[in-house]
Order: sequence, then structure tokens, then C-alpha cells
Amino acid sequence: MVYKKGKEVLRKFGGVSLREAEKLRRAAGKFRAEVRKNVVTAITAALGFTIALVWRDAIQESINKVLAYVGLTSEAYLFRIFSAILVTIIAVIGVMLISRWAKKKEEEED
Repeated sequence: MVYKKGKEVLRKFGGVSLREAEKLRRAAGKFRAEVRKNVVTAITAALGFTIALVWRDAIQESINKVLAYVGLTSEAYLFRIFSAILVTIIAVIGVMLISRWAKKKEEEED
């Protein structure tokens, strides 16, 4: 079976040795896996970005309602700056925690 497959590969690549053909096959498999991994990452990021935009609109609308109810519409920009700083701090902490978690997983796999 392996010998037949080797002959088939030799025919396809025109004179490439079996060892070289096997290296090419493995490299192509690794390349496909890497492309698949990057596509999944890109799609996941796009979906995450979409979720973030939806939440942004919901939070912004909620803040507008609260500010209108309290009567602080003239000072709304200060509250928005404060909330932007707070959300940024929370997001940075979240990214740091997720990065540590991912690093631990990579170390466990090695």
C-alpha cells in the first residue's frame, strides 16, 4: 500500500524521491491546518466584534435613559468618559486573565 502510494506521488511530482514527497505531503497538511486555525480565529474575532457592537449600543442606550431620568444630560460627557475608562480597565484585566489562561494551556500541552 505504502509502496503504491509512493509510486503515485512520484508520478505526480515528477522525479521527487519518496522521502521528499512525504515531506511535501506533511508540509501541505501543516499548512492546511494553520490556514484552518487562522480562519477560525478570524471568524471568532468577527463574531466577537459583532457582539461587542451590539452590547455597546445596549449600554449606551441604558446610560442615556439613566442620565435623562436623573436629569444629568448636560454632564453626560463626563459620565461617558468615566464609563469608557472603567470599561477599558475591565477589558484590559480580562485580556490579561485570558492570556494567562491560554499560556497555561500551551505549557500543559508541551
